[in-house]
Amino acid sequence: MMKKFLAATTAAIICTVAVPCANAQDAEAHEGRHQMRGAGHRMNHDEFGDPDRLVKMMTRHLDLDETQSQAIGNILVAAKPEIDALRQRAEQSRSAVQALDVDDPDYGSDLQNLSTEIGALTSEATLLHGRVRADVYAQLTQEQRTRATDAHGGMRGSFRRHRMGEPE
Repeated sequence: MMKKFLAATTAAIICTVAVPCANAQDAEAHEGRHQMRGAGHRMNHDEFGDPDRLVKMMTRHLDLDETQSQAIGNILVAAKPEIDALRQRAEQSRSAVQALDVDDPDYGSDLQNLSTEIGALTSEATLLHGRVRADVYAQLTQEQRTRATDAHGGMRGSFRRHRMGEPE
């Protein structure tokens, strides 16, 4: 469960700032499990962490100029270690929950502690997402922001439908 949450959170962070127009430009926004189509190629969740690739995609879809591309690339590169560390911590917490022994007398308190930790990780992910989004959007023109926001809304719906098992 935590792994799915973290994957979704990481994807949401990256989608908000790096894949804003893929859905708008490609009617097949989600083909197959865990794959995104955009710019004529498939991208799986593991590839979302490549800042260079993401900046290239954003440059194409939002018509970024060189200054914007460089600034956004710097933002994504700077955020990557935080995203990776958060992902690792969340995986450790998820593994710790799975490793708990329900027969252990301390099970309830251990589960509560891990639940609190997972809540803190969720909060950190939300704050990181907001900070990266604000930093990236500060580099965009109003027209680019509008296009990115519109496409992001479509992608959120696509992720939500996929998660709920609904057809595209």
